Amino acid sequence: METLNRELLQAWLELQCSMVAGVTCAAVLIGSRPAAVWPKDSSVPASITAAAQRAVLERSEVIDSMAMAVGAAVGQPSDVVSFPVMVDGRLIAVVSFEMSARSQAKQRAALQVLTWGIAWLELLARDWAGSAAGRLGIVVETIARAVAHDTCKAAAIAVVNELARQLNCERVTIGFRDGQDMQVTAMPNTASLEERANLVRAVAAAMNEAVDQDKLVVLPAADNDQGVLVRAHEQLRAQFGADAICTMPFSHNGEVLGALTFERSRKRPFDTQTLALAETVAAVVGPILQIKRVVHQPGLVKLRNALAQAAGEAHRARAPQPEERRCRRRRPGAVSGLCQRGFPHRCRGEAGRHGATRGGGTLRRLHLGGSGPRR
Repeated sequence: METLNRELLQAWLELQCSMVAGVTCAAVLIGSRPAAVWPKDSSVPASITAAAQRAVLERSEVIDSMAMAVGAAVGQPSDVVSFPVMVDGRLIAVVSFEMSARSQAKQRAALQVLTWGIAWLELLARDWAGSAAGRLGIVVETIARAVAHDTCKAAAIAVVNELARQLNCERVTIGFRDGQDMQVTAMPNTASLEERANLVRAVAAAMNEAVDQDKLVVLPAADNDQGVLVRAHEQLRAQFGADAICTMPFSHNGEVLGALTFERSRKRPFDTQTLALAETVAAVVGPILQIKRVVHQPGLVKLRNALAQAAGEAHRARAPQPEERRCRRRRPGAVSGLCQRGFPHRCRGEAGRHGATRGGGTLRRLHLGGSGPRR
C-alpha cells in the first residue's frame, strides 16, 4: 500500500482482531498479496481470498457463511467478512476477517466495531498521503496510547496527556455524550478539588457549545467563523486564563460521540496544521475510546440503555414523517433522554434544539460477543 507502511497495517490489524471475540484469522490484501496477516506470519486461507475478491468487485462490504478454515474449530460454521478500503474513491486495499458464526445481533455488533476500524484506517491512509511523516507519527503514537489500556478512563487519560505534550497544550480534555449533555472523562489534575470542579463544569459547557452546533469552535475566532457561537469558550478563557481554546467534536456515521478540548496559554493560537492534526486524532481516537467505554459499562447502565433502545424501536414503529427521521439521525431527544437519564426533570425539554429521539443509535447498538451495550 503506497499510503501506509506494513508495520502500521500489522498493528492496526492486530488491534481489530483483539476488539472482536471469535476472530480466527484476518488479512489486509493489496492486490492479491497480503500486506498484513493475523495471526502474524500465518498463511491466508482461500476463504479470506475469495471474500476479498468479491469485496473488490462489488466495492462494498461482503459477508459469507462457510466452514471455518483454520484453528481448533476447523470445519465449524464461520462468517467471513471483507471490506474494501477506499481513499478519495480509489481502492487501495481490502481487509477480510474470519470469525466464529454468531447470531445476527452479535454479527451486527462485530461489524460495527470493524466498520469503525476500517473508517480510521482510511483516515490514516489519507493522512499519510497528504502530510508529513511527523504528523502521522503523532496520530499513530496517540492511537498506541489509546489501545495500550483496557479501560476507557485509563486510555483517555493517556491520550490527553500525550496530546498535551505533542501539541504544546497546557491542558487537553476529552468528554463523551451522556444523554443530552457532555460528561468530562479525562483531564490533567488541577491544583485543588474546588478548582477542578469549576474547571470540569466550564469545559463541559464549552464541549456542549461545540457539540450542539456540531462545529469546530476556536478561540481566537477566525474572521470566517462569525456564525459560530463561542460564549462558553469565552467564559472558559476568562475563568482559567487560556489564550487559545479549540474544541473538536468527533462522531461516527453522523452521530456525535464526544469532543476534545485543547487549551494553550502564552498567546499561541492554533494554526491550520494543528487544527487539521487535531481533527484527525479526534476522528480516529474518539471511536476507539468509545468502544472501550461501551465494553466496560456497569450493569445498571446496560439496563438503562436497553430500555432506551426498546423505547426507540417502539417510537420508530409509529412511521415518523421524513422531517422526524432527519432530526433523529442527528440528536437524541425526549424519549431517549428520559430512558437514559431516568429522571424527567433532568432532561432538557428543547425539542427544537435536539429533535426527535435517536432510538437505537450507535451508542446503544454495540453488543460485543453478547456483553450488551455499555457506556
